[in-house]
Amino acid sequence: MNQRVTPPFAASIRWQSVNVVAQVVLQLTFISILARILAPADFGVMAIALVVVGFVEIFAQVGIGPALIQRLDLEDRHIRSAFSFSLVLGIVFFAAMYFSAPAIGAFFEDALLIDVLRWIALSFILSGIAIVPRSLLIRSMGFKKLFIASLIAMVLGNLCLGLGLAFAGYGIWSYVVALLAQNALLALLYWWQHPVRVNFTFDPATLKEMLGYGGRSTLFNVSNYAASKVDTLMVGHLSHTGSNTSGWTETGLYDRSAYLLGLPITILGKLGDSVLFSGLSSLQEDLVALRRVVQRAAAIVAWLIFPMSAVLVWFATDVAVLFLGDQYLLAGPVVQILFLGVAMRSLIKLGDAVVR
Repeated sequence: MNQRVTPPFAASIRWQSVNVVAQVVLQLTFISILARILAPADFGVMAIALVVVGFVEIFAQVGIGPALIQRLDLEDRHIRSAFSFSLVLGIVFFAAMYFSAPAIGAFFEDALLIDVLRWIALSFILSGIAIVPRSLLIRSMGFKKLFIASLIAMVLGNLCLGLGLAFAGYGIWSYVVALLAQNALLALLYWWQHPVRVNFTFDPATLKEMLGYGGRSTLFNVSNYAASKVDTLMVGHLSHTGSNTSGWTETGLYDRSAYLLGLPITILGKLGDSVLFSGLSSLQEDLVALRRVVQRAAAIVAWLIFPMSAVLVWFATDVAVLFLGDQYLLAGPVVQILFLGVAMRSLIKLGDAVVR
């Protein structure tokens, strides 16, 4: 099988734009309601767990997804090897996180973090299962299917199950269950929408081809992720003292402030990781067209994000209370400072797609 990208670029941008907006609206609705039910300390624990798991997951995928999307001539052997390798890595990293969780919990002086990490680590296996069909959907510009999958997973996983458990008094575990349910539903729906015939096969030569690109992508993702998340880790470690939950409260306030900062960046990041990256991959041999697309994308980002950043800085406290509730009133100054970086980080997201 020889798959080559022939992108219906304009239609893809429309569908992925709808997908991203829907995801942001649904996720913001979920977090806004959840922030009024759970204590900031619960978000503090989840913040550290998600940062740790997110960092490890970069290595668990080693750029397999981008390698599938970017490769000009994709054959069955690449798909089979990618699936087998991703699944094995998911299981290996789940086991590694399970056994290293006590050490991480000791570093942050909290036993609850151990259990949360172990459960969330199941997402490594779910991601390993989902990465091949998801990448092939992106490669073929199947963004309408991605939108349907995301919509179903977020409504059922977050709004129905997650909020239902939160209202029932399950606290932080409602967030954990919502995350795992959403990932499981996404994996199931990706395979249903883009079924792939795979078997458990390791081809060293094929893996070497894919990991050559994937390794470079992983190094870039590690540096980018570390730059955006190391502050949360530092706040979590320096503010938390033993069984005193005030440290987790401070971490939660900071993390939710960073979440608001990340909303516009998330929109651009998701578009860059899917439509833009897939489209640029198809233009990688036409430097003139590639340059033209990048320049237009940068202009659009500048015109949209810079004015929006100024407005968000001015109304930072009001934004924090509107989306997170009165208990996040103290986060206003933090949100104001963080919003100053929205414009620059948005351009970094654009550069991410170009570099890859």
